[in-house]
Amino acid sequence: MAKHTTKLLICMMIIMLSCEQDDYILNSEGGPQVEDVIWIESISSVRIEADSLSSIELIVGINAEADTAYNQIELQTDKGFLSNGQQAISTEVNAYKKAIFSLYSGIEDGPVHVKAMVNNISIDTTITFVKAMPDMLQISPAILSTNSQEAKLYMSLLRNKGRVGKDIKVNLDYAALDTNGVQLDIQPFIIIQNISDSIRVGNPLNLSGRFELTANVGDTKGEQITAKAMVIFE
Repeated sequence: MAKHTTKLLICMMIIMLSCEQDDYILNSEGGPQVEDVIWIESISSVRIEADSLSSIELIVGINAEADTAYNQIELQTDKGFLSNGQQAISTEVNAYKKAIFSLYSGIEDGPVHVKAMVNNISIDTTITFVKAMPDMLQISPAILSTNSQEAKLYMSLLRNKGRVGKDIKVNLDYAALDTNGVQLDIQPFIIIQNISDSIRVGNPLNLSGRFELTANVGDTKGEQITAKAMVIFE
């Protein structure tokens, strides 16, 4: 008897909402809930890398008793993009009253708020885009004469799949190979916002000699990648 009562309440709710009656309260005590009308049936993964290429599949279902006015489901996201390249898309349900969506990551990491909606009835969920760390670190050498007080080196972060995420911290250090105690002006780290950046190496005393610059960054496995470059002031 309870099963038939619940089914009747769902049907009444769908009919009343279709007629746009203002006196019907969804989620009222003893009445049908949002999850009786629309629900997120499955998510292939709740954590993916923000590499602009990784994706997840979401399946959204609606009640089998819903009429054709409930056949269009809209999905919205506040990060990444959907199969149309936008952050919102509408899809018609299949014969099983389900709609399948693909959500692709961008390069911005953090929580992702996803909303599925049918006829102004919505349900939300949250997934996570994880920062996409590099697989490779490249750095270019620089050779300058003594009439210059600085050198610039260029650094790039690369991945085997997709793009590196935003705001990757790279630690920097150097060693003088020809003299002891020589001080260069170099920052201890750099934040690379978008794949590549330059590093300023200051030589305020116009000293000559070879200096080895070492850069370290965490990789996709949580280990350290190291790259070295020779800076020569002549």
